Amino acid sequence: MTLTAPLILAPRALDDAALTGLAAPLRRASVEAWVDALDRLMGETPASESGAEPASEGDALAGDEDIAALLLPPGARGPAVKRARDWADKLAIPVYEGDAPFGPEFDRWLTGTLLERAATARRDAAQSRAAAALLREETETLQSAFAELESFAYALGAPNFSTVASIPATGMPLVLEQSRARAVVQHIPSDLRGLVAVDLNILNNRAKGAQTLRLMLRDRNGTVFARTDPIACAGLKTGWTRFNFGTAVEVASRDAELVIELDPRGEKGGVWFALGPAAPAERLRAAGPDGAPLADAPLALRAYRGTPGARLPRLMGEPEGATGASLLMPRDAPRPRRLLTESEDGSPGVKFWPKENAILVHPPAKGCTFGVIKKVAVENLVGVDAMVNVQNPHAPAINFALGAAPSSDSSARDPMDVIGDWITLGPRQWGEAHAWWDKPITGEVDLILATSIARGEPSDTCWALFRAFRLHTAD
Repeated sequence: MTLTAPLILAPRALDDAALTGLAAPLRRASVEAWVDALDRLMGETPASESGAEPASEGDALAGDEDIAALLLPPGARGPAVKRARDWADKLAIPVYEGDAPFGPEFDRWLTGTLLERAATARRDAAQSRAAAALLREETETLQSAFAELESFAYALGAPNFSTVASIPATGMPLVLEQSRARAVVQHIPSDLRGLVAVDLNILNNRAKGAQTLRLMLRDRNGTVFARTDPIACAGLKTGWTRFNFGTAVEVASRDAELVIELDPRGEKGGVWFALGPAAPAERLRAAGPDGAPLADAPLALRAYRGTPGARLPRLMGEPEGATGASLLMPRDAPRPRRLLTESEDGSPGVKFWPKENAILVHPPAKGCTFGVIKKVAVENLVGVDAMVNVQNPHAPAINFALGAAPSSDSSARDPMDVIGDWITLGPRQWGEAHAWWDKPITGEVDLILATSIARGEPSDTCWALFRAFRLHTAD
């Protein structure tokens, strides 16, 4: 609605003298032209019977919705006036009848009419906004319902996320700290499109103060597509830890790289990330920001691709109550030996392999082989993990398990009562065995290492290796 120049319809018979008193600015138009155009537009008068040209002044007036009033002198008659009254009634256009010359009285009436129209327009606009808000709320509710339905459908027929890359942990560390590398770049053998989270294996956390780190997903050109908020290093748990990027990366297919940056403003100390098996190709190895390799192996990680909006659940990286962890490598532990049991059916034995920095627990043809690392000094030990590996490519599938017991009574207990769940690995595979318990152990403990053949024939190639141990402690 144009308040600055309202359109006034008046008969042609009104001369200029009758309209000179009108307040300006006003737009004036002929009632006859307007009625003629409306009649033809609505099909009530054939164009051949109309005295006006098809493209007359009235054609523009007929589509004008900003007509403020129909101005008529008292007793105005004629077909055009009658039709004008009819159209004004249908279109809710106010009619003013007054004596010429029209002046202040008409101005006051027109001002009131326009103000009333403005108030009505504001009410209509408010109602429209309220209706739009209600529609938006209902639309969001419907979208939420569809999202829940989609999630339910995926849960039934397809996963919300899938593993697209998996590099097992070996127990060898890559340390990020102020005095060493403060950033690492790791190529992910997967497309960047759809990546939503990564798991990293933290061997040890020696961060101090307010140290933070940040993870980013980028392509090989360095363009960053997703990043985490700064993460307090002091709150990181050891073991597999999940880092969510909030939403799946929406980008065309391209190579993916993971960047981990330690805040350079932090204090001394750092985070020890586990490396995977050695990589023959240099581009697969963990590297610094300048591209120079930091190790001969990649970071141990698991990368996930998700559907839009998918967010992976958190991982439990430590046993309940654990507040710290320390890494124990085989070369730093007491030398292992075989633990003889009634079910022992003979095996090549339990040995420390110096070149591999690993402990071999060779499974027997039947039953289990138990190795023991005696008298490991601990304080408030609540759990232990072991990185394990089937080293020989010709080995059968092998079961691994791990346990611990106080040295004072471990010889009197059946080792099967203290070991945790079994895991099964095929040739050249890596994994982790776990053992957790409720009450902390202080003093000396014996670590129990168990293996058995899961599938296949026993042979000298059953190289079941324990590569590293992570000891979880509580305050």
